[in-house]
Amino acid sequence: MLDPSGNGLGCYDKQDYGSDDVRKCIVVAMFGGYFGERRFCKENSYLIIETPDEWFRCNPDGADAAKLLPPADFYPQMPVAERMVDKHWSVIKELAAELQSRDWEPIKPLGSGFEWWNEGETVAKYVTGEELIGILAARGIAASLV
Repeated sequence: MLDPSGNGLGCYDKQDYGSDDVRKCIVVAMFGGYFGERRFCKENSYLIIETPDEWFRCNPDGADAAKLLPPADFYPQMPVAERMVDKHWSVIKELAAELQSRDWEPIKPLGSGFEWWNEGETVAKYVTGEELIGILAARGIAASLV
């Protein structure tokens, strides 16, 4: 989801299912969001939040992810996420271009039941989870909806 102000939302399952491996994957996904956002902003000369700690404090999902692991296990996931973003950067850029090419639609209710926080915006662009999986599969990247 992307609104006209440039604010976006990526949705994923944050339930830990009681497994350290699953919790680490959630944290890697959150850090991946940060590193992807940071790189995209730098390459396109957009304002960025420089440090992951700042980003996590500004992002409610980041605060949730930070509770999943103790700091000794949480912070080592940063380089894992950054390497994944670097490895898949061309696909990430394709996904961003796909999202930007979409038509504006009325903002849809969030699956969480919360309201979109940017009250001044009434439209957004979307790529659904199903569409994302198809785009990734076409590039040889396995993904699934939970």
